[in-house]
Amino acid sequence: MAAAGIALLSLAGPAAAAPQGTSTTAAACPYEDFCIYSQPNYTGQQYNLRDCHDYPVGFSGIGSWRNNQTSGTQAVFSNSDGSKYITNPAPASSPSYNWTPVLDIKPC
Repeated sequence: MAAAGIALLSLAGPAAAAPQGTSTTAAACPYEDFCIYSQPNYTGQQYNLRDCHDYPVGFSGIGSWRNNQTSGTQAVFSNSDGSKYITNPAPASSPSYNWTPVLDIKPC
């Protein structure tokens, strides 16, 4: 379950995504994490995903992501139309990504 007052991402299972606040400057993504941001260029609300399970995503519109997991690890986005998007192997990132169709992310 997401922490009180945070409505953008609900967690299933252990609390492994750590909300990192809101920022207008590009935020770091810790090693071994897959980080998602509510705004482009790694800004806005940030969540660090580490454990290997599905994380429901509540962002919509254009945001960004960084894959700073161990080398070669890929994340899988499940979309509302049933399609899947597989990221490039870590390290990888996207400064502009449309979150609207994304239902959940499995960072491994």
